[in-house]
Order: sequence, then C-alpha cells, then structure tokens
Amino acid sequence: MSRMLKYSLVFLSATTSQVLAQNEICGEFLKNPVFTKEIFESNLKSNSDFKSLLCSANWRSASEAQGAGIDVTVPIYNIPVPISANWNNSKVEQWKSANCSTEERKASYQERLYNSVYKINPISADTALQCVKAVSDDRAIRCSVTEGEGSAIFQVEWRRTSGEDASAAPMISSLTVSSAECLNLNDLSNGVRLSEGGVSLLCKRGDNAPLFTVNTSRGQCFAYGISKLDIVELAGDLILDRPTTIKAARIKIRDNFRAVTLGYPLQITADDTLEIAGSPQIVSFPPGAKDALKPGKPAGTINIKARKIQGGGLSIINVGEDGGPGTQGQKGPTGTQGGPGQGRDPISGGGGGGLFGRVLEVVPKSCTGGKGGGTGTKGGKGLTGLNGAPGGAAGQVILSLPAGAEEENAIKVLTDVGIDAAQRACGGAICGGIGGAGGTGGPGGDGGPGGPGAPGTTWCGGTSAGDRGPTGDPGDTGGKGDEGPVARVQYN
Repeated sequence: MSRMLKYSLVFLSATTSQVLAQNEICGEFLKNPVFTKEIFESNLKSNSDFKSLLCSANWRSASEAQGAGIDVTVPIYNIPVPISANWNNSKVEQWKSANCSTEERKASYQERLYNSVYKINPISADTALQCVKAVSDDRAIRCSVTEGEGSAIFQVEWRRTSGEDASAAPMISSLTVSSAECLNLNDLSNGVRLSEGGVSLLCKRGDNAPLFTVNTSRGQCFAYGISKLDIVELAGDLILDRPTTIKAARIKIRDNFRAVTLGYPLQITADDTLEIAGSPQIVSFPPGAKDALKPGKPAGTINIKARKIQGGGLSIINVGEDGGPGTQGQKGPTGTQGGPGQGRDPISGGGGGGLFGRVLEVVPKSCTGGKGGGTGTKGGKGLTGLNGAPGGAAGQVILSLPAGAEEENAIKVLTDVGIDAAQRACGGAICGGIGGAGGTGGPGGDGGPGGPGAPGTTWCGGTSAGDRGPTGDPGDTGGKGDEGPVARVQYN
C-alpha cells in the first residue's frame, strides 16, 4: 500500500561541512538539520538505519556531523549535548568499538546516509545524494541509473583524461546493490578494470528505490533510483527560501496548493505520474508595493517533468519582480533676502524771528516717508524626483511532459500578464517585471525673507520689514525604471 507523504521543505547536507561550504548548491543545505531532537525522540532511538549511519561515518568533528544533518541537540556516540561543545574523538571510537560490527564500519557511508534519511523524508534523501554527487563530480569514475517499469540499468564508467593510458583505469574493489537483483554482477567483481565505455548491470527492481555503490582504486561513486511506493502530496502554501527540487514516483498537486518561488529555481519531477486537481498555482512573487529604489529580482527557472499526467489546471506565473518606485526630489533652495529699508529723515520748519523762532527752526516738525525692507526673492525650483528601479527579468518555464499535455492545457503558463494576472503586452512571452514609477519632484524652496526695515531715530520712527518671497515651483517627476527582459516557455 502506498505511503502518503506530506511535503516539507527540509534539506540535508550529505558530506562534511567544510566541503559543502565550498559548494554553492550544497551550502544551502547546511541551514536545516534533518535529524532533530524531536525526530530522535520519536523515531531514531530504535532506528537501526540511524545506528548503521553512525557506524559507517568517519566524522572527525562536531561540525562534520552537523554537516550530515545532525542537530547539536541530538545525542550521538554517547557524547553529551550540545555535541558542538563536547565532541570527543576518543569517545566516538569507544562507542564504535562497543556497538558496531566490522561490516557496519566498512559499509558504504552514502548508502547508510540515504537509508536513514529516507525513513524521515524521501525528498531530503534525494537532495542529500544530489549534493554528494555535486561535490564528488570531479572524480575519475561516474555512475548513473536508468529506470524502466520494472527494471534498472546501472552504469559505471571511467572518466579518462588526456594523457592517461590503460594502466590508469580504475580497478573495482567492492560493489553494493540495494533493492535490486542484477543479472551480471560478475562484470563488476573485485579486480575488474573499468573501460571508457563503462560497464552496465541489468537489474530487476522492486518497489523500493534501488541504490548502487562502487568502490575503486581511484575513488567511489554511487547512484540511486526512486521508490515506486512514494507519493508526495503538495497542498497549502509553499514559500521557497532556496533552490528546491521535489522528486517522487507520483506527485499529487492539490487544489489549494500555492507556491511562491521568490525567484528561486523550482524543479518538480514525477518519474511516474503527476496528478493535478482543481486550480493550483505557482507564482514567482506576490503582488503588492515594493521598497523604494529596490530593483526587482529576476524570476528563477521552473522545471516540471512527468511521464504521465492525470487531471490538469495548474497555472504558472513566472513574471519578474516589479521594481520599486523612485523617491521624491529634494527641496529647492531658499530665496535670497530682500534689500534693507530706507530710513525716515526729519523735516524742520521755520519758526519766525527772535530767540524762540530760532529754536523752532531746529526742531523737526515732521519726517519723510522712508522705505520698508524689500521683498525676498522667490524660492528655487524643487529638484527632479529619482528614477524608479528596474524590474526583474522573467523566469524561464521548462515543461517536459507527455505528448498531448500542451494541447490539453494540463499546465498553463500565463504569458502577456503581470504578477497580478492583469493583461500586459509582452509579445506572447512571460513578462519581465515593471520598472518602478519615478519619484515626484521635490517641493519648491521657501521664498527669501524680507529685507530688514530701517531703524528709527530720536525724531523719526523705523520702517517695516519686507515681505517673504513666494515659494518656488515644484520639481519635475523622475523617469520610470526599465522593464525586465521577457522569457519564453520551452517544451521538451
């Protein structure tokens, strides 16, 4: 009976943390341990696969164990938690001596890793081994598995480099096969030297995922298939925070499934059947206001593969993110101050003859009008608003589907639309993000202050100050950002 597995966004590092940190893909998987305290308490204490993993591992530090997905809160090798503070290599060796057989210690670490992780989440196991393959892809040998309905072909080949002669060919030292029965195992028996053309094993597979591990004089390689029992169900909201691969024999996408990629690549591979119910969605970015001056992010590639499709109605909007708006221009400069006022002068009048008349002649009887301070000049024009940020590039959508799926719109990639599904003109392609609108012009500068009035004297009062000048004109609106490049849908 098939096991129904709810998809959870969990990833695993499968080699040491030092090596993984140097690999762009695998570095992402260090962030989320698979073997957590909760899982340990409910599952791993009595899990023989986990024990076998500990026996086969050659971790030399706590960081290497954590690189294999072991949380610092999970007790291993009888080392007190947190293991990052209490790691002790002698305790590790003591535990192995007391708990592990010789066969367990010599077993394939990759195989034990796959089996132990698989019991928790098949997607994590698949991602872990992809990571290991990415790190070890420069080795002298390469392995692959090609699967049919009830069969699997395992191939291992020598990656001969320029200048190497036949004496450099890798020699088989051991072969491990799990969940498969192979007809020609002797072709990869101990002592066999590989050729450039490689050796293939024809195997009958069961429901579980077949796993092959080869050790040679020039390194190790491994390959794996999928389990026919696995059903991955995608339902509810899924927001990506890293490149994501979802792979299983059968994948069921429910009506309420809505994935937001946030520009990260997404690959969905159904090695047998992809079931689609209702109207699920995959979108690149959520609609809504964007941060000012922030360029839109490009959308990542969405790659969907399936041998068979049941149902339909999945829609994909892989538009680039819109750019953020420009900001308001700066305020214009303040106008200059008006000129100073002109003072009032005394006016004397005639006083007649005699002493009294001469006194009156020097006493002012009135004052001239004078002039008040001048009006300040007009403030300067506000500065132009800043341009909006450019939109992000559209993401490619690659569909590898059975014949007829395109015509039946089993998966519909929306073109000539924005992120909100509103119509746009993008030449029949997936639209790039819209550049942000320019910022508004800055406010005009304040008018200059009025000039000061003239001061008063003993006989005449002062004049008034001038008026403040008028406010300057606002600046011009900034330009709109560039739209992101469009993308095409590719059918394989």
